[in-house]
This record gives sequence, C-alpha cells and structure tokens, in this order.
Amino acid sequence: MSKINIEDIVKNKLDNYELPYDNSWNKFEKKLNKTKVSNTRYYIAAAAAIIVGVLLISYYHNNGVNETIQKNVIVKDNNKTKSNIVKDADDLKVVKSDYVKEEAVKANNISENKPVEIVTEQNLDNSNETVISNTDINEEVADNSEKSSNSEVVVDKVIDKTENITANFKANSLSGCEPLTVYFTPENTEKAEYTWKFSDGTTSNEKMPKHVFKKAGDYGVELIVKSIETKNSLSSIKENYIKVNPNPKAAFVMSNDDNLYYFDCSDDYANVKWKVNSTVISTDIDPEYEFKTIGRSKITMIVENEFHCSSTYSRNVDIEPAFQMANAFTPDNNGDNELFGPVFENLDNYKYFLYIYDAYGKLIFKSNYANQAWNGRVNNSNNIAPDGTYIWKMVIKDNFGNKLTKKGQVALRK
Repeated sequence: MSKINIEDIVKNKLDNYELPYDNSWNKFEKKLNKTKVSNTRYYIAAAAAIIVGVLLISYYHNNGVNETIQKNVIVKDNNKTKSNIVKDADDLKVVKSDYVKEEAVKANNISENKPVEIVTEQNLDNSNETVISNTDINEEVADNSEKSSNSEVVVDKVIDKTENITANFKANSLSGCEPLTVYFTPENTEKAEYTWKFSDGTTSNEKMPKHVFKKAGDYGVELIVKSIETKNSLSSIKENYIKVNPNPKAAFVMSNDDNLYYFDCSDDYANVKWKVNSTVISTDIDPEYEFKTIGRSKITMIVENEFHCSSTYSRNVDIEPAFQMANAFTPDNNGDNELFGPVFENLDNYKYFLYIYDAYGKLIFKSNYANQAWNGRVNNSNNIAPDGTYIWKMVIKDNFGNKLTKKGQVALRK
C-alpha cells in the first residue's frame, strides 16, 4: 500500500485554487502597493545609515593611526619652509631619500661629495621608506637646531658673519676762512670705537667731533674705527682734506683838516668798505670824508680778499666843528673889533649859544637867540663892562641835535 503524502495533496490544491475576482481585490492591491513603497523607503534609509557609519569609523580609525606616527621635519631656509610628513612609529624621520639628502645638504652646508649613509626599513604597511641616519649630519643639525616640546626639529641655515664696519667719513665744510670750525661725521652705523687724527697735531675719540683749525693751510684727517664685537680695525686717511684760507688784515691811518678827514691804507684787498657809525660812507681804498656832526664817531674799515675772507678794523674820533675865537676885543664904538663870538668854517651846519662870566663867576651875558655875539655890555644894557679878563662858555649844536661845550677866556679893552 502506497503511502499518501498529505503535503503534496495540500500543495496541489492550493496551486489549483482560484479565488473569485471582485472589488475586494482592488482594495487589497492598493494596500499591497503602499506596503512595498514603505518597505523600499525603509531599506534605502537603512543602507544610507550603514554607509555613513562605515565612513565615520574609517575616518576616526585612520586619524588615530596617523596621530601616533606622524612627525614633521621643518627645514628653515631664508625665504621658505618645507614640511615633510614622516611615517614611523619609532619617531624616525622618514622621508624620500633623494629629497631629504638634498635638503640636509642645503641646511647644513654639507658637501654633496660627503658620503651619506642611507638605511632602508620595512614599515607597518610593508612599504619601503628611506631614513637618514648619517652621524655627521645629525651632529651638525644638533648644533644649529632648536627642539620643541613636541619633538619638532627646526634647522637654521648657518650664515657666515662678515665685518660690517666702515671707516668712511664726511665733513660739513671742506674749506673756509681762519679760524675754521668743522664738524665730522662717520658713515659707520655699527658699535665701534673711534680715533680721529688731524694733521695739526690734535686727536679726538668722539664719534662726531668738532674741530677748529686756527691757522691757514691744508690739513689731512685720519679716522680709525675699531669694532667692539670683532675687535677688528679699519682706517681711512684723507690728505689735504680741509683747506683753511687766510684772512686779510685791515688797518688805516687818518689825518684831518678841520672837519675833513683823510684815510690811508694798503691796497692789498679785493674789496673795501668804510662806515661812520652804522652808515656806509665809501667803497674807495683811500677816501676822504667831512664830518657834519659833533661828538664821538666810530670809523670802521671792512676788507675782503679773493677767498671772500674778511677783516674789520675800527677807530673812534671826537668830532668838533672848525671855528676860531679871539682872545681880546675892543667894544669902543670905533667900528673895529666891536663884537666877541666864534667864527665857523661852515656855520650852516651848526648853531651856538654864548655865556660870559666876570672874574667872580657872575653871569653878565647870555645869548637870547642862536648865533648872537657879545657886544661888551652888561646884560645887553648900555653899560660897557669894565676892562678885564672874562670867562666864556659856548654850547654848540649840530643839525642832528648833538651838543658840544667849549670854554675859554677873553680880554675886554676900551
């Protein structure tokens, strides 16, 4: 008897079964489509979340590994800085061999012909990298580098320091008249010691000295500059650097004829100028001058030579008007020698006032107006003064208001 397979019978029945189609199928299909869309959205969101998670895990994993093995070697040059990432868990500075060798040579002034030991080491990723391990390079880098707290190595390029001082100098004036004052300035800007030597026999240790050349001549100057840092010395010598020109010598003599004065001097001058007080009166070498003022005047002579050096000479002179006074007169009405008073060369430039005193000092006459002479009367009366000797005083004024007083004696005879 054959065995009946219940599962096959059920499966066959279900495969041949057809449910009658009605409106309920439409509702079922709509629900089925909505379920498919919802499931699709869910699967897409789940896939995106998985991808993002994988990326984040990979990112953090890679950064964590790099932080433990990344080191920088910074090579300082004058104008740029290069950084190379070195991969080595044991803090070895791993870089490409050709590049590191070239940069090490530049940074430490190592000859390219000097042998450099190159060591090849297998790293964690089984990739071949090159490590510089030359002992000579490491020692020279250590002398010229600064190590920071995070083990970065800064390599400074060694610069050969040369002497930077100079002994050049300049003067504010190269020529002039005696005595000549000159200010000297060195061109050196470094800290140094200075020694100045002048050909007149004097010296100075100031950086910017002031020197006076007292006599005419040509003078040389030497500057010695000693560096405070290196103790090296440089010097500069300039022969006949300063020219001092001579001054002329002004001098004159004078003579007078009444108020007319004559001045005589040598003619060894290119230019000459004469002054009376503050007024220029002439540019002639030997002038003559008539004084129209009374009192003391200052005569000044200023001369200049071909080097435009000048000299001045002055003298004082007391100027009095030229006049004459009689020592006796006779007021006796005979028409001869009746009046007593001064006789001026040029009365237009002056005026006078006359005072007469007797032997006892009593005033018996005074001018009532300018230029009035004494007629021998007492106080301009009709009474003639007795014979005798009288004292006179005269006050003279020039046209500029200057005054001069003169005194003397006169004899009265009838």
